[in-house]
Amino acid sequence: MFKSIQKKLMFLVLSIVVISLSLLSFLIYQTASRAVRDRVEKETLSVSAQVSRRILRPIEASIHIIQGLSKTIPAVINIDDALVEQHEVLTEFGHLFVTDAEGILTNVSPHDQKLKGLNLSKTDYVSYVKKVRKVFVSEPQTGFFGYPAIVIAVPIFIGVGTEKLEFFGIVGGTLKLETLFSPAMNLQLGRSGFAVVLDQNGLLLSHPDPGLVLQKKITEVEADNPSLEMLWTTIREKKEGVLEYRYHGQTHIAGYAQVGMNNWSVLTTLPLKEVLTDVEKLKAKALGLTGGFLGFAILCTFFVARSISKPLVAMTREVQAFVGSTIQNISTRNRDEVSILAASMKALINYLREMASVANQISQGDPSPQIEPKSQGDVLGHAFTQMTQYFREMAEIANKLAHGDLSQDVQPKSERDVLGFALQNMVTEWRLLVAQIQNNADQITKTSAEVLTRSEQDLQTAENITSSVEETSSAMTEMKASSEEVSEITKTLFSATEEISTITDQMFSSIRQIAGNAKELSELAETTAGAMSQMVASVERIANDAENSKRFYQETTENAVQGQTSVQQVVTSMDKIRRAVSSAAQTIQSLEDKSQEIGSILDVIDGIADQTALLALNASILAAQAGEHGRGFAVVADEIKELASRVALSTKEIGRIIQNVQQQSADAAQGIREGNVEVDEGVRLAHQAGQSLNRITVSAQSSLSAAQSIVSAIQEQKESTQKITKSVRRVTERISEINQATQEQERGSSRVLQAIEEVRNLTNQVKHATSEQAKGAGQVDMAMEGVRGLIMQNRQNAHQSTQDAERLALQAETLRTLVGRFALNGH
Repeated sequence: MFKSIQKKLMFLVLSIVVISLSLLSFLIYQTASRAVRDRVEKETLSVSAQVSRRILRPIEASIHIIQGLSKTIPAVINIDDALVEQHEVLTEFGHLFVTDAEGILTNVSPHDQKLKGLNLSKTDYVSYVKKVRKVFVSEPQTGFFGYPAIVIAVPIFIGVGTEKLEFFGIVGGTLKLETLFSPAMNLQLGRSGFAVVLDQNGLLLSHPDPGLVLQKKITEVEADNPSLEMLWTTIREKKEGVLEYRYHGQTHIAGYAQVGMNNWSVLTTLPLKEVLTDVEKLKAKALGLTGGFLGFAILCTFFVARSISKPLVAMTREVQAFVGSTIQNISTRNRDEVSILAASMKALINYLREMASVANQISQGDPSPQIEPKSQGDVLGHAFTQMTQYFREMAEIANKLAHGDLSQDVQPKSERDVLGFALQNMVTEWRLLVAQIQNNADQITKTSAEVLTRSEQDLQTAENITSSVEETSSAMTEMKASSEEVSEITKTLFSATEEISTITDQMFSSIRQIAGNAKELSELAETTAGAMSQMVASVERIANDAENSKRFYQETTENAVQGQTSVQQVVTSMDKIRRAVSSAAQTIQSLEDKSQEIGSILDVIDGIADQTALLALNASILAAQAGEHGRGFAVVADEIKELASRVALSTKEIGRIIQNVQQQSADAAQGIREGNVEVDEGVRLAHQAGQSLNRITVSAQSSLSAAQSIVSAIQEQKESTQKITKSVRRVTERISEINQATQEQERGSSRVLQAIEEVRNLTNQVKHATSEQAKGAGQVDMAMEGVRGLIMQNRQNAHQSTQDAERLALQAETLRTLVGRFALNGH
C-alpha cells in the first residue's frame, strides 16, 4: 500500500494519534453538552421566577394605593378633581374610577363625560365587591376603558367604628397589560428566547406576537402539536419546573413559575439549538486542537522517518543521475528505497546501449532521431541533443521565412557559421519593411479611434442633455399638477366660504327674529304691568267695601254682590296675567333654543376657520415648493391665514355674547316661573273671596263675620298682587337685557358677514393666481419640447459621426490584417 519506509512509519504513528484524539473530543463534547443544558435549565427557571415576582409586585403596590384612595374619597368634596390629581401622580394606572353602591359609574379619570352614568353592576369586579365587600383583582379584559387591562376594585365604606360602617361604593383602577407584563415582553434571553404569561386556563396574556394576546391559548398557537398539550398539562400540575417541548419544528427548553395571586404562569423558553451553540463552538475548538496535535505528530513522524530513509534516497539519486532516468519497472508490492537502488543499476546498462545506437545513426548523416536527456547530469545526452537541434532549427527557420514568419531570431553558433549570418541579415531587412507598413496602419487606427471617442462623447452629452430636459419637463408637469391641486383646493375653499355666508345669513335672520320676539315680549310685559295696577286698585276697592259692610248691615247684600263682581274681574285679570307670563316663558325658551342653534352655527364657523388656516398652510407649502413662481401665491396664502385668524376671533367674541344671552335667558325664565307661581296663588285667593261673597248672599245673619273674613282675605290678596307686580317688573328688566343682547348679536353677525366677504375676495385672487401659474407652466413645457427636438437632431449627427469612425477603423483593421501575415519578433 505504501511505497516507502517513511510513509509506513508515518501511517502507524498517525493512526494511534487520530484514534486517541477522537475519543478525547467525544468525551469533552458530551461533558460540555450536559453542563450547558443544566446551566440553561437553572437559568430559565430562575428568570421565570424573577419575572413572576416583577409582575406581582406592581399589582400588590396598586392594591395598597387603591385601598388608600378608598379611605380618603368619603371625605373629599369634589371627587372628580381628587381623581385627576391622584391620576397625575399615579401614572401607572390607565384609569381611576368610582361607582356608587349600585355600581353606576359616577367619577372617572381621565375625565370623560360620556362614561358617567355607565352601569357596571354586571361586571365581575363590581358584582364581587358588592357581594363579598373585599378587594378584587380581575382577569385581563377590555371594558369601558377600551384597552386590555386588569381591574383592581376596593369597596368604600363610610361611618365610624366597625359595626356602623355603610357600603358607599367602589373605587378602582386599571393596569394596562402592556405595562404590567413589560418585564416579560422586554425580556432579552439569548438571541431568540422569549417569555409568555398564561392565565389559569392557558390563555396567552403576553406574547411577542401581539395578535395572539387574549386571542389564543398556548395549546392553539400551533395546530396538531401534542407537545404543547403536554407542556400545558405539566404547568397545571406543578407550580414551577423545567421541561423540553417541540415548537415550530425545534426543541425548546422552558422554565415556568406561577405568579401566585390569580394562578397565572410565566413561561421562559429558549431554543435548544441556540443553547448548544456554545457547545458547538467548544467542539470546533476541540477539533482545531486535535488538528494541531495531528499536525505536530505528522511533523515529528516525518523527521523520524526521514532520518531513516535519507541515506538510501541519496544513493538511489546518485545512480539515477548517472543513468539519467527514474526507475519504472519495480514491483508495486515492494517499492521502497532498497528496491529502487537495485533497479537503477540494471537501468544503467540499458542506457549505454541506447546511446550507442543513436551515435551510429548520426554518423550516417541522419539528424532526425529525437534524443531527450534523462536528467540535468546526462552530459552525453545533452551533446547529442544540441547537435541535432542545430540542424532542425536551421531547416525550421527557412520554412517559416517561406511562409512570412519573421518572428524567429537567427543566432549564429560561431563566427564561421555562414548559414546563420545569411539568414540573420535577411530576417532583419524584412522586419524593417513590415514594421514601417504596420506603423502607418496603427496611425490610421489611432485616428479613427479618436474620432470614434469624440463621437461617443457627443452622443453621451446629448443623452445627458436629454435626461436633463426630461427631468425639467417632469418637474414642470409636477408643478402644473400642483397648480391644478391648489386650484381644486381654492374651489373647495370658495364653496366653503359660500356655505359659511349662507349659514351666517340664516343666523342673522334668526337673531332678527329673536329681536322681534323680545320686542313683543316687552309689550306683553307692559300690558301685564297695567293689568296688575288695575288689579291692585280693585283689591283696594274690595277692602273699602268690606269695611263699609261692617258698619252698614243693611247694605251687606248689595256690597257682597259688588264684591263678587270685583272678585270675578280679579280672576279674569289673573288669567290674563297667567297667559301673558306663559307666553313670555315660551318666548324666552325659544330665545334660549335659538341661542343654542347660534352656538352650533358658531362651532361650524370655527371649524371652517380652522380648515381655512390648514388650507392656507398647505398653500404656503406648495408656494415654497414652486419657488420663484409661488411668491405671489404665498402672499395670498398668508392673507387667507390672517383672515382665518380674524374669523376665529370674531367667532369666539360672538360665542361669548351668546353665552351671556343664554345666561340672561335662563334668569328670565326663572323669574317667569316665579311669577307663574304667584299668579296661581292670586287666582286661588280670588276664588276664595268669591266663595266668601256667596256665603254673604246666602246668610245675611253672618255677614259681619263674613265681612271680617273678606277683609283678611283681601289683605292677603293685596300682598300677593304686590308680589306679582314686582315679578312682572323683573320680567320687564330681563326683557330689556335680552333686547340689548340681541342687538349685540346683530352687530357681531354683521362683522362676520364682512369677514366672509373678504374671504370670498381673497379666494377669487387665489383662483386667478393659480390660473396664471398654470399658463406659465404650459409655456415652459412647450419650450422644453423645442429643446428636446434640437437634442434629438444632435444625437442623430453624433450617431452618423460614430458610424463614419467605425468604417475608418474597419479599413485600418483590414490593412493591419494584411501586414499581420508577417510575424515579427515581439510585435
